[in-house]
Amino acid sequence: GYAISNDGSSFVRFSTGKKATIEKLGALVDAPSNNGISIQNRCTSFGGDMISDDEGNLFILTARNNVFKVNTTNKVATHLGAIQNLPANYTVNGAVVDNEGALLVSSAVDASAYYKVNPKDWSAVKHDGLSAVYRSSDLANSNYLATRSHSQIPTVMAPQERFAKLISVYPNPVTTSQVSVQFNKVPNGDYTVELTDVLGRSVAVRKVAVAGTDQVQALPLAEGKAKGIYMVKVYDAGNRSVFTQKVMVQ
Repeated sequence: GYAISNDGSSFVRFSTGKKATIEKLGALVDAPSNNGISIQNRCTSFGGDMISDDEGNLFILTARNNVFKVNTTNKVATHLGAIQNLPANYTVNGAVVDNEGALLVSSAVDASAYYKVNPKDWSAVKHDGLSAVYRSSDLANSNYLATRSHSQIPTVMAPQERFAKLISVYPNPVTTSQVSVQFNKVPNGDYTVELTDVLGRSVAVRKVAVAGTDQVQALPLAEGKAKGIYMVKVYDAGNRSVFTQKVMVQ
């Protein structure tokens, strides 16, 4: 995951799991096209919330309703525009992608409604059908904003299937040239580890003979591999799926 200070001067990348990491990346940089609307300006860009898309980019929605797209590789923050059609005193303090792929925003000062925001033109419409609306300064889940036609919004990043608690994958998000799969306390035997893209195409496959606890198998990523969501899959000797986990390659 990522964290950014209010003024954009501190950009941090972290991962969780068995080998948690924290990496200081430096300060965000304004794109030349921002025309004076700086990610570091208190009047336009402080506060708000952050989401990610399926290509590894971050979107900062500020309390003053401006939207910045952050390239996590070069740390450039590009101003995309301001959210339109919100009430005059509405501040965007929470943002989240729902299970249907819609971008929702909330306010810490206005409890009149949540709003759906269209990323194509950053126009907002009132989100109806809710029994209650609360002042919210933060919204969160594990969904991504879909930017590619084949993408599907993942609802969980947690491992699935029989060995969900016996195998761990790191780092996640993936920022190195490989993904490591650690077999913690699985039964000894032969396993197949596979990395696939979101279309199910195989990216890397390795056979591993597990003979003890904490055994690690690396899955290499080809240089220049596209950013996005991938699946780590583990099969037993009978070719039965025993573990699946989504990972984000950045």
